[in-house]
Amino acid sequence: MRNAQATLEFLSKYGWTFLMIAIIIAGLVVFGIKKPRDILPDRCVMPAGFTCSEYAFNLLPKNNVNATVLVKNNFGSSITITNISMMYEHTPLTMCWHDALVPNQEFARLSCLSTTKNVGVAGERGKVLLTIFFIPSGKSLNEKVSGNVYATVQ
Repeated sequence: MRNAQATLEFLSKYGWTFLMIAIIIAGLVVFGIKKPRDILPDRCVMPAGFTCSEYAFNLLPKNNVNATVLVKNNFGSSITITNISMMYEHTPLTMCWHDALVPNQEFARLSCLSTTKNVGVAGERGKVLLTIFFIPSGKSLNEKVSGNVYATVQ
């Protein structure tokens, strides 16, 4: 008898909490907040050694996306960027260009363009996975870092 009473008290006490959480989630879905990233601010997340200064996703004719990221070299020495790759929402941005030699504490402009039609929609938020291949000054082997950029398509 005591176990049944304890179970009933538990359900009546915490059941209201679960019910309120379900009502809040249903309200968010009904009122159009379906993707949490839509309510988060634009941001750029890079590993140590690189800092994002500016970034933009621009919509071009035929709904192609041009992603541009300005990163600062914080490695303590010059680096040579050998290659970059960007993926916009699982679509590779194939035409890329970048600054090759980046002195310490200087900025590099990294840009890629989608060649696939209808990739982006103006006003929607997008995510770009950015991968930078580079050779630090005084070394001969490539190193790789990856980061994410979340921004609204302009």
